Amino acid sequence: MTMTTLTLKLTPLLLVSLVVVEVVLVVLVVLVLVLVLVLVLVATAAAVTEVDGQRDQNSALLLSRIAFPLGAEKEITDDVVAAVEGSKLEVGDLIAVRATHSSGRRLVVASFHGDTNGQANTYLKGSTSLYGVQEFLQECRGVDFQVCWPEDMEMSKCLTTCNARTFLQPQLNKACPSAKKLEMGDVNPKDHIVFSREAFESVRVIKDNTGHGEYVEGVCFPSLRFPSDHGLVAAVLRPKL
Repeated sequence: MTMTTLTLKLTPLLLVSLVVVEVVLVVLVVLVLVLVLVLVLVATAAAVTEVDGQRDQNSALLLSRIAFPLGAEKEITDDVVAAVEGSKLEVGDLIAVRATHSSGRRLVVASFHGDTNGQANTYLKGSTSLYGVQEFLQECRGVDFQVCWPEDMEMSKCLTTCNARTFLQPQLNKACPSAKKLEMGDVNPKDHIVFSREAFESVRVIKDNTGHGEYVEGVCFPSLRFPSDHGLVAAVLRPKL
C-alpha cells in the first residue's frame, strides 16, 4: 500500500471527525445559550462596577428573581470597604449590594473571592501546616461568633469536601487507590456559616453535594453533575433582636 493510497483512505475519516467536532461545538453553543436564557428568566445578576482585567478574578452575585423580585437595588461595595479598617482588598475581590427579600426584609448580600495570603480551610485533624476545625471553633467562641452547625454535633458529621486524585493525572504523588479514597482523600469540614451569637440562632442547616438539596456521604466530587469541590452549605437563622 503506497502513502498516497493510505492518505486517500484516511481522508474520509478525517472529514467525519471534523463534522463530529463541528456538531459538538454547535451543541455546546446551543446549551450555553439555553443556560443564559434560563438564568435571565429566573435570576438577576450583579457584578462589581470596577473589575480587574489582569487577574480575571472578580466577584459576582446571582439573585433569584423569586426571592429578590427587585434584584440588586444598590451596590454598596465602596461603603463596605471604607467601613473595614485596614482592609487591603484588590479591585474586584468584593461585591456588596442592598436587596429586599420577597418577605419584605431588607438585606445586605455580599460575595468575596480573592487572594488572601492565608489558608482558611479547616481540617478534622489539625497540624502545624493545617488549620484544625476545633481550633477554628475555639477562635469563633473567643469573639462571640457561632457557626451554623449544632454545638453538640461532631465535626466528622459536618463534612463538606470529599475528593481524591486518581492515577490518571500527572501528580502521581497525590494519587490514591479507589479503595482508600476516604482514608487518603480530602474529606474534611471546610465550609461554615459564621454569625454573631448575640444576633442570631441557627434553626436549621443544610448541606448539598448533588444540586438537589441533599448530601451523599462518601461520594467523591466534583462530578459531571456537581462541578464544585466544596459542598453547598445553607442555614436558616432566627434573629434574636
